[in-house]
Amino acid sequence: MLQTRAAVGKAEADVASAQASLANARAVAARRQVLVKEGFASVEETQTDVTAMQVAGANLQVARTEVNTAEAGVAAALAQQDYAEATLANYTLRAPYDAWVLARTLNLGAMPVPGLGVFTLVDPRTIWVVAYIDERLAGRLQVGQAATIVLRSEPGRRFAGHVARIEIQSDAVNEERLVDVAFDRLRQSIHLDEQAYAYITTGVLPRAVLVPQTAVTGLAENRGTVWTLEHGRLAQRRVSLGPQLLDGRLPVLADLPAGAAIVLPEAGLRVGRAALAAKEVGR
Repeated sequence: MLQTRAAVGKAEADVASAQASLANARAVAARRQVLVKEGFASVEETQTDVTAMQVAGANLQVARTEVNTAEAGVAAALAQQDYAEATLANYTLRAPYDAWVLARTLNLGAMPVPGLGVFTLVDPRTIWVVAYIDERLAGRLQVGQAATIVLRSEPGRRFAGHVARIEIQSDAVNEERLVDVAFDRLRQSIHLDEQAYAYITTGVLPRAVLVPQTAVTGLAENRGTVWTLEHGRLAQRRVSLGPQLLDGRLPVLADLPAGAAIVLPEAGLRVGRAALAAKEVGR
């Protein structure tokens, strides 16, 4: 490439020299013609100067042709350089995105085989926790809901996350829905395929009366019957219940009178029977 560019520079210099020679020959020929008209020079001398001017013009054309040839050489050298760079690019592996190298299947100097991977990459943005949610609880899940992630290797730490995707196909054998939970901020020292727990927040109860599911009878469509203690006597109430919590209890959302307490069912309960709360016994 440097040699071809130097040839262009030399050819352009030759053009400038030929132009200067042509200009000088024209000036000499013009003066000689004036002298011939005035009788101070011969016709033969004038013809010699005209011939010299023509030779200088021919030399200029040759120099210009050499410039074109040199420029064509530069273009050819650039094309050869592009070809070499393209060929080199075929021997260079580039990751399609910023990633972590998970595995290398070929060592330095090994011959790659078409269709055989060289590196296994993972996009850090796609490192998720796969949660298996019982289909009975999956109806309240939505993309974007806040979640808490607990890694099995660090049970005492909590990592903030959110629901990134809900798989469209459930696990028909285990009757579970697959939910992908992403870290809000991915830690650098994470280990893939580690077991983890994901707690997804589907709602918040500022205040609620919680009752074990075993204390509810006739549970259907978020309603059930519970025993209550009201003004010192037993009663039964049909109440509205919320979704089951992680510990299995159900929140009572409505239809429980103010001041009423939930009574765990046992033998001998009868509506209207007098009773005392356990904390009041012995007063």
